[in-house]
Amino acid sequence: MVRFDARKILQRVLSNTAVFDTLLRDLGQPSEKEGSVYAAIRQGKAKTGMAEELTRRIKEGAIPIISDVPGFMAYYVVYAPDDTVTAISIFNDYAGAEESNRRALTWIEQNLAPLLAGPATALAGPVIVHTLA
Repeated sequence: MVRFDARKILQRVLSNTAVFDTLLRDLGQPSEKEGSVYAAIRQGKAKTGMAEELTRRIKEGAIPIISDVPGFMAYYVVYAPDDTVTAISIFNDYAGAEESNRRALTWIEQNLAPLLAGPATALAGPVIVHTLA
């Protein structure tokens, strides 16, 4: 079984200035000096060949649940070549990030478990470094 570290994924994604700049530009959100943002990250390992079904279920089920959490700003899902699926949600407060993980993990257990090779993991925290153009 392949192990993954959601913290390392977050560091890699958020250390890529172009990715985070694009995310915040899309949102029209304030810079670090004007306000903080918080990330909620969920990660799991999909069974081989499940990408299309995961995509469908996430679009139909997870997006409405996550985007309904107060403070929601953005939602991205990355499907890696090794079938690791990482969902990154951005919120304007820590409570929203934590709540999104609570809701998402419940939804994942109920709707994605048959498509995953094991349980999903989650973490949330402040985005401590970012830059804007």
